[in-house]
Amino acid sequence: MEESIRERKKLNLWLRVILIIIICMGIFLPIIGIIKITSTIKNNNKKVIYSSTINRNSNYKVELYDNNYIDQKEMGADHIYISDLVKNIKFDLFYTYSATDKTDLNYSYDIKAKLCGENNNNATGEKDLIWEKDYTLMEEKNKSINNASGFNITENINIDFPKYNKEVSDFKRQFGINLDTYLKITMNIKYNGNYKDNKINKTDKVILEIPLGIQAFSIKENYDKKNTYNIYKNNNLLTLNNKLLISICIIIFIATSVLALLTYKAIFNIKPKSKYTKELDKILKSYGEIIVEVTTPVKTKNYNIINVKNIEEMIDLEEELRIPIILYESIYKHTATFTITYNKTIYKYILN
Repeated sequence: MEESIRERKKLNLWLRVILIIIICMGIFLPIIGIIKITSTIKNNNKKVIYSSTINRNSNYKVELYDNNYIDQKEMGADHIYISDLVKNIKFDLFYTYSATDKTDLNYSYDIKAKLCGENNNNATGEKDLIWEKDYTLMEEKNKSINNASGFNITENINIDFPKYNKEVSDFKRQFGINLDTYLKITMNIKYNGNYKDNKINKTDKVILEIPLGIQAFSIKENYDKKNTYNIYKNNNLLTLNNKLLISICIIIFIATSVLALLTYKAIFNIKPKSKYTKELDKILKSYGEIIVEVTTPVKTKNYNIINVKNIEEMIDLEEELRIPIILYESIYKHTATFTITYNKTIYKYILN
């Protein structure tokens, strides 16, 4: 028994879902695998062609007023200082850039200070910046090196501690706000250049914080002492194992792509639009009300067969006899057979 094209069942829903999953995995997983394999290769074969080491440091001395309690005129770093006894703070700031090879660099730096007042936010547990005031302690300096492996920055600044401490006291007295206040000193460094077509473009900071408005304080150094930056050249050599894995991924991708091309019409129930299909669709659209589609061919044994020239003749015959046109469509022969049975005669028109 032949099956009608128009009565042919769609692929089972679960089978379509499984095919879609297989196709998606077969296409995207190999792509992801190739990306990861090549990324791992690049990471494993990185070769350092230029390495730079950054050293940051600071030193300071706290000058004291004459007093009856402390004999020294100056105190070194890493101590606790009584605010009322501090006259001046002398800072030495150091920044060193050293590299493994010579190149040309432009660099600049300045030193800024900022008075900051923060309030504890009970809702978030964080500190909100309420007050700030900026100062320039040293204007920007621009310098360059030619065919050298690094540069050094050494600068000295004096901080008039009573001046900033008094400003904080006046602010608190005037507004009655209890703030955590400090002076933030920042040396800003910028440098740029090229090494064998690789850009060197960095910004850096050396930050110190001096608490203000409290009876005793210690100075906080808020920076990393040392960092290293590298420029790499990738040596992307594939090993035999990597080549094999990439080849497997490519084969899976190609095979899945072919499967997708062969099955996408069945998955999405897309019917091919040949000249035959278009003509059949046109007939059914125009005369569908008088055409009955069946799944088995009409039996012609013991009947007189008359072949009709075209579909229009079949329509005229149907109007004359008032008998529906029977349509049987063969999946194997790709033909549509229209018949009208009247007494012992079968009128037949075949579209192929």
